Amino acid sequence: MSDLKEIDRVDGVPIFSVTGTPFSFVYKSGFTIDADGSPNCYGPDNSGLDWTANGGTPGDDWWGGPVDGQGMPCIQKIYDPTPGFYVSGTALIDASFPEASPYRYLDSESIPFFVLPGTHGNGAKLGDVGLVLNTKTGDNCYAVYGDVGPD
Repeated sequence: MSDLKEIDRVDGVPIFSVTGTPFSFVYKSGFTIDADGSPNCYGPDNSGLDWTANGGTPGDDWWGGPVDGQGMPCIQKIYDPTPGFYVSGTALIDASFPEASPYRYLDSESIPFFVLPGTHGNGAKLGDVGLVLNTKTGDNCYAVYGDVGPD
């Protein structure tokens, strides 16, 4: 009997459940940096860590964080970490802060987290912890499931 059982595939990458309790799964894939949640992730005219377009179109279809009544990204105030930059959101939040506060979301520059594809969470819940391993260097880091990506 194998300790691994294939339970899902994402773009051809197999995902395996690991025998035992608590439930866990493992997979090998590429890695992309996600700046979401950083106070300086998105800014006007691509002034942030990430291209503004990766958060959507301000005023039309913005998904990079909270929006105001006109669909425009919420802008950080003078007392926030990066005044004038957009508030960048993550799915995992600290609900004790208001939606328009950058402190509500995980800061990707301070807290290691990973993103799982929308319908492929395989039972993982936001806030669960995982081990990320670089198979080329052997470097590893524990990280929290902090955001949900596209399917």
